[in-house]
Amino acid sequence: MENIRVVVVENQFTQFEEIHQALSDFNIFPENDIEAYKKFTNNVRILLNPGYGSFYTKDLLRYICYQDFKKYIIDNRIQIILLDHILVNSTFAENGINLVIHLRDDSDKRVHLPVVFFSASNRASKEIEDVMGDYLGLRWHSKVYTEKDKSPEDVFKSLAITIRENAQETMGAAVKRIFEDLTEAINKKNFFPNQTLWFNLKHKIYTNMINQGTTETQFEALKGWDSGSKEDINEFLTLAEAYGFKKEPSMIERVFRRGS
Repeated sequence: MENIRVVVVENQFTQFEEIHQALSDFNIFPENDIEAYKKFTNNVRILLNPGYGSFYTKDLLRYICYQDFKKYIIDNRIQIILLDHILVNSTFAENGINLVIHLRDDSDKRVHLPVVFFSASNRASKEIEDVMGDYLGLRWHSKVYTEKDKSPEDVFKSLAITIRENAQETMGAAVKRIFEDLTEAINKKNFFPNQTLWFNLKHKIYTNMINQGTTETQFEALKGWDSGSKEDINEFLTLAEAYGFKKEPSMIERVFRRGS
């Protein structure tokens, strides 16, 4: 069987142990040693976690992370997504369900992929079902491995992911090699162990937006600011201004209005 190309998406560093344990139970990384753990974390996509930043917005996260994620899926010929249900606090940004909705609704059929949602809460199962309906290949599995009456391999196979139309494959002998067979390890720039890395990412985002000729209209995507003090907003504008964006009081009032 052709090795299956999988990407795991998680936003919180503190969740690595839980997902590592769940995937170890699935015999992907049965060895619980530091080298296996490092190898695993090198192949985990970390989306933005507002816990390490004082602000973020739904629309901006959607624009940056969705496009980047879509490109990664296409470039690396990913076949299955193992996706954290929450991703980031939905007060600040998108959750995993919305990310999949974007992939489902995209006109590019190459990103219509089977998805397994991981969550530690049973509430996620109903929420996913209510929102996603019978979306192709949709599954939910708890991060906490509880099905002790089944072998880990049986549990993993029971996910029964549909890989392509009119064909169904289950993960068997190749399970341990799934992550080994990814091409380059997913870009680690999105790890957020400290404020320095968070600042560096913000710096890169704003620089890219300015270099791409960001206009006032595009910055309107920043409406709907869910959190952010006056100091936060000034920090953003000062950083943007440093790369050529003109700071205008009238625009500040329009863009950074709360509750829109």
